Amino acid sequence: MSRSHAFVHTTPNDARHPRVKYVHTIAFNLEMNSSKTSTLVSDATKDKLRLPCVILSNDMFYDSDAIEPRLFNAWRRKNAFRTPVHILTILSISVWMIMTLGYFGCISFFIPLSLRVVSYIVVGTLTSLQVVCTGYTMLVDPQDPAVTRAQQPRNIDYVKIAGVPVIDQETLMCGICQVIVEHDTKHCKPCNKCVGGYDHHCEYLNTCIGSRNYLTFCWTLILAGTISCFYAAVACWGFSWYFTCRDDFDATVAFMFNQSLDARSQQTAVCWGICIYACLCAFVSFSVFNLLCFHFKLWILGLTTSRYLDARDALKYGSETNLYDQRPIPEINLIKKLQGRITRPSAAHDRYNTSMNIV
Repeated sequence: MSRSHAFVHTTPNDARHPRVKYVHTIAFNLEMNSSKTSTLVSDATKDKLRLPCVILSNDMFYDSDAIEPRLFNAWRRKNAFRTPVHILTILSISVWMIMTLGYFGCISFFIPLSLRVVSYIVVGTLTSLQVVCTGYTMLVDPQDPAVTRAQQPRNIDYVKIAGVPVIDQETLMCGICQVIVEHDTKHCKPCNKCVGGYDHHCEYLNTCIGSRNYLTFCWTLILAGTISCFYAAVACWGFSWYFTCRDDFDATVAFMFNQSLDARSQQTAVCWGICIYACLCAFVSFSVFNLLCFHFKLWILGLTTSRYLDARDALKYGSETNLYDQRPIPEINLIKKLQGRITRPSAAHDRYNTSMNIV
């Protein structure tokens, strides 16, 4: 059996690098994989691969130490619902369900009856759109179309090394998919496939975000942030009733749970439950809008999340360029980027100055 091997040389600073991204690694193949080692494993071999249903981290996928390469390299995650599922995905879906059910089952009763039906229609429509966008983002396969069209057998003997890209940055040949891809394509190790227009691997959705699902991913964030902000506002409004108009609060809670108006202890518990719900929705809204601002910043910079993080780490650890990506480090400071665009002379201005110098 022939395998792709690599020798690794590391510096003392490598241990301090959290993403093991700029480890100074000299990797080379000792021999070319023959066509025999580039065939798909049989169904019987595939059945031997046992991945956990739920994982706490994707660290096990970044090298070939934890899983036998011949088993894992034949596998790829087609969509977000294929195991293993990240614990953050389960957490995000659970929080979304708590917020949605909490609003329609409890919080919405603090809205006046004349506006409650309107809120049901508006919030229901936005929630449905969010479900569609989220579902598409998680169900679509963002694999590079070039890999899909090629139908090339996967190299099951490739040995992954943490910090070393699967795609050769000179030839753009993927070591596992065995297809020449575009420069913005990256082989995602947790999903074990080449993703076209790779932005990042989202642990909250258990899938890669690439060119095929980036737009719906952004719409998912916009809708989730808007809805959770509305939930938080209504919850705060209902919570304030406990202190400003206690009789109305008690009557609403009694109607909500079909209780007596004298059940003061239960009404107090509901009040603090609403407070916790409001804090949860506010936290989700803040987090989502913060992420949206980050992606808006990336749009202005003209970078993907992966490219931005690579540049940030390179500047942080004093690397001039990435060993596996010889492109210049892009500007990631938004103010400097905008200043450069404002102060950069136009092409027409340059031609005018050139002609004046000649005269």
